[in-house]
Amino acid sequence: MTGQLLIFLFDLPLPLLCGYLLVKTGRFSSKTFDPLITLTILLILPVLAMLSFWGVALEWRLLSLPILGLAMQLVPGAFAWIRAESKFTGPLDKGSYVLSNLLCNRGVLGGLAVFILFGEQAYAYAQLTIVLGMPVLLGIGFPAAHYYQNKHNGIAGQGVSIKKFLLDKRQVALIGLMIGLVLNMLGIERPEALSTIFSLLIHVVAWALLVPVGASIAFSEMKAHWKQVIDILPLRFILCPVLFYVLGMLVGLQGVVLYTVVVLSATPTAINAVVTSKLYNLNLHLATAAFVLTTVVYMALIFPLLLLLSTFLNGG
Repeated sequence: MTGQLLIFLFDLPLPLLCGYLLVKTGRFSSKTFDPLITLTILLILPVLAMLSFWGVALEWRLLSLPILGLAMQLVPGAFAWIRAESKFTGPLDKGSYVLSNLLCNRGVLGGLAVFILFGEQAYAYAQLTIVLGMPVLLGIGFPAAHYYQNKHNGIAGQGVSIKKFLLDKRQVALIGLMIGLVLNMLGIERPEALSTIFSLLIHVVAWALLVPVGASIAFSEMKAHWKQVIDILPLRFILCPVLFYVLGMLVGLQGVVLYTVVVLSATPTAINAVVTSKLYNLNLHLATAAFVLTTVVYMALIFPLLLLLSTFLNGG
C-alpha cells in the first residue's frame, strides 16, 4: 500500500506542482511546456495504446464490466452535453464543461482506491472496467473538443469532418490502439519485457502531460469558474455511485466486483479533460477548476468515506 501511495504522489501532485512552480520562478511561461503535450500525443500515446490493448485480458464472463465502464463516462457526458446548452453561451466553455464530465480519473485515483480498499483482485477488475477509457478519449473526447473548437471558429457546418478527424495527427494513437487490438484477437502473446516498458511509459506520460497542466494553473483565472463546475460534485459523487450500484446489481454483480464498479463510478474529473481543453484551445481554466475542485473533494471527503464504508463491509 505504501508503494502505491508513493506512486500516486509521484505521478499526480508532484508533476503538477513542478510545472506550477517552474512558471512561478519567472524563468518559464506556461507555453514553454506545450511541446511536451504534442510529443506525447504523437510519439508515446500510440505505443501506450498498442501495448494496453495488446495485453488486456478479454474475458467474456466479465463483459459487463467494460460496458458499465463505458456507461460511467457516457452518462455524465450526455448529461453535460444537454446541460451545457442552457448553462453556457460560448462554445469554448461548453466544450470544457462536457469534457470535465465525460472524462473521469479512474486510471490513477480509481485504480489506486480499489487497490487500497479491496486488494489486487479489485485492481484487476478495475483495469477491465476502464479498458474502453482510451477509446472514449480518442473517439469521443477529442471529436467533441474539435466540434466545439469549430463552433467557436465559425467553421461552416460547425461539425466534425470524419475524414479530417481521422487524418488529424492528434488521432495517431487510434492507430496504435487498433494494432494492439488486432494482435490481441490474433492470440499473439505480448512479450513479458514489454510490461516493464508499459509501466515506464505510464510514468513518462503522467509527467509529460501534467507538467504543462501545472504550468497552466492560474488560481486567479479559475476563481470565476468555481460556481460553474460545482454541479459536477453531486453528479459524480452521489448520482453516479447510486446509479451504477443499481446497474451492477441488475447485471448480477456482487461482492468485490460490484464494489469496484461503484468506487470507479465515484471518481473526480480526469486530468485528460484539462489536457484536451488545452490541446483544442477550449476554456482551459474552466476544465482546470473542475479538475482541482473534484480532486480536492475526492481526496478530502469521498475517499475517507469509502475507506470507512469498506471497513464496515469487511466486518471492521
